[in-house]
Amino acid sequence: MVIRPRNLKEKMESVWFKILLDNTIEKDQPLWEPPRNYFRASSVGEPCGRTLALSMLGHRIPFPARTLRIFKTGNAIEDVNLAVLKDAGVLVSSQGEVEFKLPDGGPFIKGHYDAVIKREKTKHLLEIKSINEFDFAKLPTEHDTVIAGDSPLMKRYPKYIQQWNTYAGHKDTPNIGMVLFEAKNSQKHKTYFLEHDVLLFADLLYRLEEIHKQAIQGMIPARPREHECRNYLCKKLPSEAVTIEEAKKIDGELRG
Repeated sequence: MVIRPRNLKEKMESVWFKILLDNTIEKDQPLWEPPRNYFRASSVGEPCGRTLALSMLGHRIPFPARTLRIFKTGNAIEDVNLAVLKDAGVLVSSQGEVEFKLPDGGPFIKGHYDAVIKREKTKHLLEIKSINEFDFAKLPTEHDTVIAGDSPLMKRYPKYIQQWNTYAGHKDTPNIGMVLFEAKNSQKHKTYFLEHDVLLFADLLYRLEEIHKQAIQGMIPARPREHECRNYLCKKLPSEAVTIEEAKKIDGELRG
């Protein structure tokens, strides 16, 4: 039986606590941050070059409370798995920094891998991903070690493969490892074992270099002909390349 509020006052009293929680977790999210001169490793798999440039130049889209709670749940799942690996005596390191530099010494890509674990004398690079039951059910069959670009995960989760492959391309990290998926509700696991894909990484670096050249000059790249992007600002910008000042002006008009 559903008990419904009889009037507006009762309705307000029934939701004040939810509003309090949502407002608290959503507060202090910036619309723009100071620009940076590098890409975050966690986002290198983003297919939209404009979105990558906008993010590098400080554009932010505030998340609703529900999404932020999902992120926090994912962080908690990662922490639990890392604690288990530590108890098992196989955890070598966690949240290690990975940085790729430009020829002039400036940063190009920065990030933190989840973990390096050790089985006997062999080290493995581990990324931990938490997903909902619906998406977990659509994951492909688990597999033993394959070249990263050949994993069936590339069809549905290319950004996760690109992220792992980027970390694995660093001189100080293992070039073999796995991506572990955990379903948020049932805590079921699926694991995919990977080997660093040199060609996939080279293609990614070439693409990022082109975007970086423009973004470092304060330019947002032109929109590709075949282009699908979920970023509202990317869709509203002119099709040709635009300056960050133009992008901010249009964003101000859109967000009031």
